[in-house]
Amino acid sequence: MVSRAVTEILEGDSQPAIFAAHRLAPLSFFANAELDQIVYAYSVAPDEKRKQLLKSCYQEITVESIEHQANILAD
Repeated sequence: MVSRAVTEILEGDSQPAIFAAHRLAPLSFFANAELDQIVYAYSVAPDEKRKQLLKSCYQEITVESIEHQANILAD
């Protein structure tokens, strides 16, 4: 379920991505490795609209800053 929801966030339009983020929120503690995929996608996203969607989804799931996590992963 976690993997499928992350894929929906990474590949989906805004409505399916946001819905997937809502489903993942209660499971965020168990989904850390998968959530790093969202952080990576945010880091390489070509346009601001996509970055904002990934940022919103990540924050919905973790209540944390995606930029902070991107910095941690970059180190």
